Amino acid sequence: MRSNDVTITRGFIGQIASFATGAGLLAIVLAFLWRNGIDSFVIVSVVVTIISLIVWIGATPAEFRDFVTGRQVRYGTSAVFSLFLLVGIVVLIYVIVERSAIVVDMTQSESFTLDRTTIEVLENVREPMQIIGFYSPQSVVQRETDDQFFRLYEVATDGMVSRRYVDPDEEPALAATFNAQDGDVFLAYLNDDGGINFSTLSFVPDTGTQERDMTQAISRLLISGTITVYFDLSLGELDPLDNTANGLSLVNSLMQENGLVTQPIGVEALAAAGQSMPQDASALILARPRQQPSEGAIAVINNYLQNGGSLLILADTQSPFMIDGSPFNAYLWENYGLRMLDAVVVDPASSGETELDIISAAIFDSQISAGINPQNDPDSATQFRIARPIDINNDPPVPNGRIIMSSEASYAETNLDALFQNNDYAPDPGEDLPGPFTTVAFADDRADSGSRVLLIGDSDFITNGQISSPLGNAFLFMDGIGWLTDFSTQVEFTPQARVTNIPALFITGQQLDRVAFITSVIMPAIALFLGVFVWFRRSRR
Repeated sequence: MRSNDVTITRGFIGQIASFATGAGLLAIVLAFLWRNGIDSFVIVSVVVTIISLIVWIGATPAEFRDFVTGRQVRYGTSAVFSLFLLVGIVVLIYVIVERSAIVVDMTQSESFTLDRTTIEVLENVREPMQIIGFYSPQSVVQRETDDQFFRLYEVATDGMVSRRYVDPDEEPALAATFNAQDGDVFLAYLNDDGGINFSTLSFVPDTGTQERDMTQAISRLLISGTITVYFDLSLGELDPLDNTANGLSLVNSLMQENGLVTQPIGVEALAAAGQSMPQDASALILARPRQQPSEGAIAVINNYLQNGGSLLILADTQSPFMIDGSPFNAYLWENYGLRMLDAVVVDPASSGETELDIISAAIFDSQISAGINPQNDPDSATQFRIARPIDINNDPPVPNGRIIMSSEASYAETNLDALFQNNDYAPDPGEDLPGPFTTVAFADDRADSGSRVLLIGDSDFITNGQISSPLGNAFLFMDGIGWLTDFSTQVEFTPQARVTNIPALFITGQQLDRVAFITSVIMPAIALFLGVFVWFRRSRR
């Protein structure tokens, strides 16, 4: 008759302790690699391993001596350690693969190969940058889609451009610091200690073309701080430091946050002193001048433009600036084929609260209008408050064109006294002009002088009280500045740059974790359990 009693011997205790020692050593190595450093789990594993080793040596010193000297180990200890070694190798390989940006494009069309233009931009990256993406668990598909291209940048720059993903639900404080929403992506330089340089932080827009969006963001960051835009204040213009509803402090801050340097200047003072615009001036802004510039100031502006300068003019109705027959209006018409009309655009078909709050109706394709009203999105349209129409010469001295126009139902009210005093406007076929009208126009003389001019028939749309609603107001201003200064140069890509879904053979991080868990934990655990079960059954016979 067999006895069901189990005798616990020193050999049994030593063997269990040896198994625990091997498992502890494996846990220390894997935890250190997986957690990328020493934490409480690693410390606990070290303590357990030391205790197990002491028990092993104390219970079966001969077996431990045999193990150390390489002699055959009793009761299958070598087999168990071999199993632990195999698990360690598998997990180590997984950790290396998981942390490495290993990219292989197996598509015939090279759909996941960076465009040549992107490679040229990345060749100029000399300091570490980081792509920071905020993705909640609900946005894991979007994260993996974006990561297809983000890891390409890391590979192409040998890690100079790195990537980091943050769960805004787990790190709400960090998300608040970035003012980030779920799915937002940012780009910034890194400090010497590896931290984010928040002074260089910039938002990466999502237009559905991941490579173009990211490459343009990197290009902007590379030239950040090298472009200076001047606000003239000598003609009674809006103040970029004024934080009231009618000031431009938000626009000024927006430009600085995007890496532009902004400075005030006085064109009239330059003219009086016989000086020219500074050599570092990338653009000059005239934001709602309230008086006509002098002949000397016009000469300063002309000299600046003829030497490759850029000019942004935000005209308005309630000032004598650029009225019919004025010197500066005549100057622009003669040299750039643009001039302001003494009228106000009224648009009953495309307007806001009143017919004077006109909304962009017709938009012409250009770098300046790229972010305005895509797919008829009303939130990204522009809205002007009391806008002046622009006349464009059909036989211009330099290339020019239209950016935004009013609808076919619009007309231009020429009786400004009745409009402003009585708020009375109605189409008068005898006096008013039939639409549509241009409200935003450009002139581009890059082929000759290199100058550029952007003329907008309103200034209210960029004031603090109106710049953020609708969003197209800010898009028009910033994209206009980008065109004037070449700050956001249009990057042309081949068709494969547009990818909006996950390729068929794409392994996400979660899927890779599952594979690693099954191969390095579940399968070895089953083998170990079966081995212990067989040994236990045999030991009872």
